[in-house]
Amino acid sequence: MGSSLLPEEFEQAALGLKSGETRRFEISLPADHPDAQLAGKAIQYILTLKKVEQPRYPDIDADFAVSLGIDGGDLERMRAEIKENLERETQRCIRLLLQRQVMDCLLECAALDAPRTLVEQDQRRLAEIARQNMEKQGARNHNAPISAEMFKERAERRIKLGLICAELIQQHDLQAQPEQVRAAVETLSKSYQAPQEIVRWYYADTQRLAEVEAEVAERNIIDFVLSKAKVEQQPMSFEALAKASQSLFTICDKRPEAKEGPPER
Repeated sequence: MGSSLLPEEFEQAALGLKSGETRRFEISLPADHPDAQLAGKAIQYILTLKKVEQPRYPDIDADFAVSLGIDGGDLERMRAEIKENLERETQRCIRLLLQRQVMDCLLECAALDAPRTLVEQDQRRLAEIARQNMEKQGARNHNAPISAEMFKERAERRIKLGLICAELIQQHDLQAQPEQVRAAVETLSKSYQAPQEIVRWYYADTQRLAEVEAEVAERNIIDFVLSKAKVEQQPMSFEALAKASQSLFTICDKRPEAKEGPPER
C-alpha cells in the first residue's frame, strides 16, 4: 500500500477493509494496455483482505549483508554492490524508454504498409503464445481459442518496425559487432555470482547468442537515430523511471516469448 506498485484502484478498494472482508470492484483498462487480451476491457476483481501487516526493516549489520550473499558481512562491499545494481537498473530503464520513444518516431516518419500475410502470421503466433502463457500460469479454460484479431494492431506494429529496423541496419551498417556482443554478455553476467559461467552459458548456444546480437543491433539503431535527433533531457526520479518502464515491451516488440534464462544467481 502506498508504494505505487499496485494500481490506484486496488489501493482505493482496500481502504477501510478489515481482515477477512471482501470487496468487488471494476477496473477499465486503457486501449493501449500492454496485454492485447485485456486492452480496452473492464475487468471485474474480487479483493479479499487476508491480513494487515506492517513492514519491519532489518538492522543494517553484518548479518544482513551475509543474508544478501556478501562474504564476511562487509557492509561497504554490500553498499557498493547495491549502488552498482541500481545504476545498472537505471540504465536499463532509460534504455527501455528511449527504445519506445525512438520506435514511435520511426513509425510516424516512415510511410509503410505492413504486408498482410506477415501480419496475419504474426497475429496467429501471438495468439498461440498467449494461449501457452495462460496454460503455464494455470489459467482455467486455457484451451479455449484466442482470437488472432485481438493482436492485429500489435502485429502490424511489430512487422512495420521489423522492416524499418532491417532497412536501417542494412543501409547504415548497424550490425552487431563481435566486440559489442562480448561486452553485452559481460554486462549481463555482472549481476551473477559466477560471471564467467554466465558468459560461457551464452556462448555455448548459438540461439542464445543470437538473441544478444539482435539486442545489440537494436541498440545500434537507437544510438544512430538519437545521433540524428534533437534530444531533450527530462529529470526523473528512480521510482518514476522504474514505474514508467515496467509496462514497455523490448525494442521493436519483436520477442514476446518468454526466453530461457541463464542459471540462477
